Amino acid sequence: MNVSLTEYAEIPADDIQRFIFSAPQKNSEWKKITAIRLANRDIQIEKLTEKQAFHSKISAGENIFKHEIFSLFGKDFLQLEILTSEFSFRFRAAKKRVLFQKNKLKKPLKEAPISLNRQKNYILSEGMQIQPLVDLGIFHPDFSLVKKSSSKFKQINRFVEFADELLKDKTPPEDRPFTIVDFGYGKSYLTFILYYYFTAIRRWNVRMIGMDLKKDVIDFCNATAQKYQYGNLSFQCGDIGSYAENTPIDMIVTLHACDIATDYALYHAINRNVKYILSVPCCQHELNKQFHSEELSCIEDYGLIQERFCVLLTDMIRAELLKSRNYNVQLLEFVDLSHTPKNVLIRAELRNSAQTDCRKHLANVEKIMQKYSLTPTLYKLLQK
Repeated sequence: MNVSLTEYAEIPADDIQRFIFSAPQKNSEWKKITAIRLANRDIQIEKLTEKQAFHSKISAGENIFKHEIFSLFGKDFLQLEILTSEFSFRFRAAKKRVLFQKNKLKKPLKEAPISLNRQKNYILSEGMQIQPLVDLGIFHPDFSLVKKSSSKFKQINRFVEFADELLKDKTPPEDRPFTIVDFGYGKSYLTFILYYYFTAIRRWNVRMIGMDLKKDVIDFCNATAQKYQYGNLSFQCGDIGSYAENTPIDMIVTLHACDIATDYALYHAINRNVKYILSVPCCQHELNKQFHSEELSCIEDYGLIQERFCVLLTDMIRAELLKSRNYNVQLLEFVDLSHTPKNVLIRAELRNSAQTDCRKHLANVEKIMQKYSLTPTLYKLLQK
């Protein structure tokens, strides 16, 4: 049954606050569809199956009645209710006709907030056609989010937000691609999303290299990059220290590089005068094994306290060492702890001119080392 709803009532499209499809046919893929107009005038759609919820949007200004979702009435759903601020328009599909009823609401229906779940509007969102994320198991083929990958998607989305804040007023080099190296990229979720962000959203000329030790992962990632014609994205086999190209690197990123792998990444960034650093450390065991304090020996009586203290101490030392090499540094909360306990991001930018306080930051590190009997890897590398 093809139904033109405007034949039955003059429904002001600009005043539609929500619509609800119900009474599904037996063969319908969906059990219910609800849509709500947000404060920014977009319409957020939720499609429910027996076990999952899928979300999409109708953009502000789009002719709502021309959207494909309305073709479901009479085919997948027998009932539709459209609510404006003052009226309810009810449609019921019968065998040969449509039953229609219009009622005035007892109370005016208020517009919904800009976000129904009050979550932050990320730069990247579910529904964006980031094709490689289907291959990587983050999106379904219809670009809806795979539920079990939601935490991972929030992490890499937050990482992109930190990059965007760091580079919002910057411009890329005019004579060459803006070059990014991702060390220890694992399954390369972050690598593909960063490449998409720089090329599709910022429209920068970017060259991106991922480095890891797992050859099967490297082969898969290179094949995926080629499949989607990401010509300036490549993956290489090797550890952080084996990157031998002499071309300038503009940014180094690491997401959950394990233990001292983060230190090697920071060392190579410093050694090459890399302008921007974004690093989320992982598995910081080194200082916990070395820690000893006569003055604060009680810390060693509580393994959990010592472990957490050493994790924070590790990142503070890294930040001070970066400052000692002329970087502006921030230690930021990465994402909520419910998504990952690896929750600190190091964001650094090389200063354009030399500062006079660099020696002070190195002295801070050396005092901490002496106090707690520590010899951090990054300190040792920089002393060479």
